[in-house]
Order: sequence, then C-alpha cells, then structure tokens
Amino acid sequence: MRAIALEAGVSTGAVTHYFDDKADVMTAVIRANTKRIARRVNEARQDKRGLSAVEAVAEALLPLDDEMRECWAVLISFWGHPAAQRFLEQEGASLGFEAIRQVMTTLLQQAAEQGELPAGVDVVHEAERILALLGGIGLMAGGNVESRESTRRRARRMLNQLIADMRA
Repeated sequence: MRAIALEAGVSTGAVTHYFDDKADVMTAVIRANTKRIARRVNEARQDKRGLSAVEAVAEALLPLDDEMRECWAVLISFWGHPAAQRFLEQEGASLGFEAIRQVMTTLLQQAAEQGELPAGVDVVHEAERILALLGGIGLMAGGNVESRESTRRRARRMLNQLIADMRA
C-alpha cells in the first residue's frame, strides 16, 4: 500500500481510505482494465456482424497501441494470482476469457447464419482457436512498440488463414 501511495503521490492513508487491502486494489485494477477491454470490443463490433465483426474485435484485442499494451500488461501481471482468480470467479462469465469467448462465439454464430461459414461449424471451438491465436500473438508482441505494424500484418494473415480454414 505504501508503494502504491508513493507511486500515486499521495499518503498511505489516502490509499487505505479507498481500499482495504492489496486484494481490493487488485480488484479495482482488474475491473477498470476489464471495462477498457469491453469498451474496445464494443466499439470494434459496432455496426458489424459476422466475420467482419470477428476481424474487428480480434484486432481491437491485440496490444497494438498504448492502451491495449497496458491492458495486456495488467492481465499478464495478475495472471494466476489468487486474489485476481477469486475476483474473476465471483464475477463469473461476464469478465475475462469467458466474456470474450462468448462475444466471439456469438459473432461466429452470426457468420454461420449469414452463410459465411459452412453449416455445422463448431463455433465454440473456432472461437477458442481465434482466442488462442490472439493470445499467442499478444504475448509475442508484448511491449515491442517497433513491431506493431508487422504484428498487425502477421495477425491479419494468421486470422485470415484461420477463417479460410473455417470456411473450407
């Protein structure tokens, strides 16, 4: 709590006035991070359906700008931490991987209904394949600002191939 106060330029009392403990601070950070990611996903899919929305959401989730690099840094920093895990379990499917998987599944279902994908495609499996691809690319991109454009090109190429495979 002292380190947080020092970084924020306030007294420890100011921090403890708003947060009971470190887990409470982590919960606030995760909640704020989740809201940023949800806003980006919603903005990306606005006025889009099916595969065009899948592509827009996928790109919005990659750490290709400062905001998403910060979001990824938070996600990675809290990965597996017990307090973060408890928070995600309490919030349920409305956050994190489950929420993003649900969005991707819905968009892929729209694509199937629109005839963009073959009948009988396993949209849950395909959503997880997309998220695995995004996770891998996101971790590889990390904080490397210089490689944003090449990361974007590689991600688009891999996503396009994955979608082409789904269509086949």
